[in-house]
Amino acid sequence: MEVKEIKEILGHRAYIVGGAIRNHLLKKEIKDLDIVIESEEKKFLAIIKNISQKTSIFPLDRERGIYRINISDELTLDISRSEEMKSDIERRDFTINSLYIELKATKIKIDKNGFKLELKNEDIKDITGGLKDLKNKKIKAINENSLKDDPLRMIRAYRFAASFGFEIENKTLDIIKGSKDLVANSAPERIRDELLKILETNDSSRTLLHMSRTGLLFSIFPELKLQIKCAEVYYGKGGVFKHTLNVIRRLDILYEEPQRYLNLPLRLIEEAERERNAIKMAALLHDIAKPHKARFIKDRLRFFGHEEYGGVIAERMLRNLRYSNNDIKYIKTIISNH
Repeated sequence: MEVKEIKEILGHRAYIVGGAIRNHLLKKEIKDLDIVIESEEKKFLAIIKNISQKTSIFPLDRERGIYRINISDELTLDISRSEEMKSDIERRDFTINSLYIELKATKIKIDKNGFKLELKNEDIKDITGGLKDLKNKKIKAINENSLKDDPLRMIRAYRFAASFGFEIENKTLDIIKGSKDLVANSAPERIRDELLKILETNDSSRTLLHMSRTGLLFSIFPELKLQIKCAEVYYGKGGVFKHTLNVIRRLDILYEEPQRYLNLPLRLIEEAERERNAIKMAALLHDIAKPHKARFIKDRLRFFGHEEYGGVIAERMLRNLRYSNNDIKYIKTIISNH
């Protein structure tokens, strides 16, 4: 079924919302479309039924009334309903993700890189100041409840900042500082997935530093906080934690141009690139046990056994985040033998 046919079925009260508009304006790839239909539930379900008779559509979140069509292996189209668009927008996370446009005012094409939108910028609707924040490269929560109602959005703020090179504005940072412990209420696999997206960027060390300044990083990994005061006599202010971030920073640099720094066969470089997230997670946790094993022996600070014990601690943490057995084994092996 063509996207054009889906547009015709959705009707005139349908809107493209959020990330697709943002990415269009940033000239970035669009892999998913979020379409909201302003209608009563009965009419909405009739539209979904009509689509189901022509193509495969399934409930992504039945409770929230979100349905998905897989256009291809990489491209998805999500359809949901709202009684009134203004209230739908005000429940979203950040201003840059709150932009929307009438579906009928947009042409949608598909190429090898994803969806392509053809639209007039003046047709974009903005009730939260998203266009201004996009221009100023700011991540701004729509309101305080935007983060408290779904605490995972606090990690997403940092993920968007890392991915787009944006800064989180101060009021949003204050909300994160005051609400950071709520992240424990989020599904572990969702936390993991957001962390993986941060580690995928080449700005992961700076992002993790900023997450530590609000305390959000330590709400996810409490053991990392113990590193701050550990071995300051050796590493300087910030202790082992400063060293940990420096290791990740070097990986950020390495992954920008791996062939420049690695004198290895191409297949090994490609393998290292595929394992980027796992290697960076191993770097984040590689000295997790140093505070537990720190001892002065003959007036010298030692950490005997921190590698093996670190592997044990890391395994527990990764299981809590629902990592796969293979990834846990891979990361634990690096930590236990570094």
